[in-house]
Amino acid sequence: MRFRAISCLLLLGLSFAGCRSRAPETVKIDEGLAKLVPQDAVMLAGTRMEEVRATAAYKLWGNDADSSAIDRFARDTGFDPRKDIRELLVASDGQDTVFLARGAFSPAKLEKLLAEQGARKSAHRGQTLINNGEWSVAFLDATTAAAGATRAVQSAIDRRQQGGGGIPVMLVTRMKAIPKDSQLWIVTFGLSPALAKAIPERGNMSNLRRLLSMVESASAGVDLRSGFSLNADAVGRTAEDAKFIHDAFRGLVGMGRLTVPDNEPEMLRFYDAIGITQKERTVRLQAAVPMDVLEKLAAKMRPGAGWK
Repeated sequence: MRFRAISCLLLLGLSFAGCRSRAPETVKIDEGLAKLVPQDAVMLAGTRMEEVRATAAYKLWGNDADSSAIDRFARDTGFDPRKDIRELLVASDGQDTVFLARGAFSPAKLEKLLAEQGARKSAHRGQTLINNGEWSVAFLDATTAAAGATRAVQSAIDRRQQGGGGIPVMLVTRMKAIPKDSQLWIVTFGLSPALAKAIPERGNMSNLRRLLSMVESASAGVDLRSGFSLNADAVGRTAEDAKFIHDAFRGLVGMGRLTVPDNEPEMLRFYDAIGITQKERTVRLQAAVPMDVLEKLAAKMRPGAGWK
């Protein structure tokens, strides 16, 4: 029960968390990637992986990403996603989602590997696409890749060659609420398609869908330099919706606290690190979880550790 409550709180925070050039008062974005964002995007999320990998939190939790499958992939292709991606942008126009990455790629090896796994090649404006069903990946050069729905990748290629891309003004405006030092962040208007597909339409998790449907716009930023710091704002469609969102968050925190046994005081510190406030239609969630609490949570969540 406690694990579900923690997971739900983090998912909600990050979900609230999912211009044509970079604005200095917002989070840093690679200018080349920003130009590939569709101008009608309604959701944009980013991760500065170089900075994330340097944090103590990543060194604590990132080891869980290690696996023999990724090791084999790195050996076969010369590309290790744990090390070679510097920055990732995810953009959605409400229909299609495109993943834009800057890093150190080996296009020829990666294309060969994907082809061996059954993917097919096609071309768009002289650019090679590797297709697998309705999804494609294209290595635009040795440092830039685009992946997602085929038409979304094709559109990214069009923007790269013809211009016309860039982060929409409404998203840039909303991004100003995100602390500029955030290494992971999201800004969105409404419920993104990718998130909508991930949430069950029935069962207890369907309540999350109802909750997110009440959100008009949201932004969130995560700073991992000293523990886990989250700043998220959600604007309700109405004042009543905002109150429901506010009360739902507080209810989750309260429910989580009630399930904490006497011999796990660190869990109380986790819940005490979460603050929820409401002002008119805006609900703000702030969390500052210190590193020692993260270490204890990581130990409990490792396979086989269990919850006492």
